[in-house]
Amino acid sequence: MDILDDVGMIGSKLISTPIGYCTRLHQTSGTSLLDSEVSSFRKLIEKLIYLTNTWPDITFVVQHLGQFVFSPTFARQQAASRILRYLKAFSGSDWAICIDTRKSITSFFSLFWFLSDFMEIKEASNCASKLFWS
Repeated sequence: MDILDDVGMIGSKLISTPIGYCTRLHQTSGTSLLDSEVSSFRKLIEKLIYLTNTWPDITFVVQHLGQFVFSPTFARQQAASRILRYLKAFSGSDWAICIDTRKSITSFFSLFWFLSDFMEIKEASNCASKLFWS
């Protein structure tokens, strides 16, 4: 929520995807930002890169925007704003659930689910190799 407050998007509408299906960002997309807006765009991208540690579903879009951090345009700024609206939509349920650490529990459950699936696959692989090589 601090990021939303920093960029003045507290009252923005919620959306369900971090980037539009038909959105295509390329080297020549959009008009260049004003010099005063360039530094705020770069700071926003830096903050979004940091957020990819706990929000893996925005990693692709943020990485894609990061490629254009030295040539920011209005279209890329809109794409970054869309990511923020997406984060706002899905952060309300457990945003800062722990008062002391301000950490979300969702990412911990995702990691646990991933590790349990990995262990099942590894166990099945070990079983198959014992059957094959026995």
